[in-house]
Amino acid sequence: MNPKTNPMSEPKNKTTVRFSTSVKGDITDLEVTANGYPLKVTVENGEFTCHFNGKITGGNAITVIYEITGLTGTAYSISYTCSADGINKSDPLHPSPVTGTIDIGNNDTKTVTIQI
Repeated sequence: MNPKTNPMSEPKNKTTVRFSTSVKGDITDLEVTANGYPLKVTVENGEFTCHFNGKITGGNAITVIYEITGLTGTAYSISYTCSADGINKSDPLHPSPVTGTIDIGNNDTKTVTIQI
């Protein structure tokens, strides 16, 4: 039987995840990945934003990595919202908002892991 047409071979634990984030501060660039996949980042009025709305299969967490670029010493703030199957979720170690400062080398990395 063709596994693409066999419903028994389809993953049973698909979770609908909605994730939105914004980063404020005098930063020059932002790259964001969710579970290894790059998210499209837009910039408007100095605020960097991105969104994810879709199904995640087979995982129990979404890991979002922020690669932030700016001048050394620049402060920034990351705000995010996340829901899984309509239930609000957050990283207990890094609740929104997450704040930081650009390190020497003009970049900083923050990771948020949300159990879904």
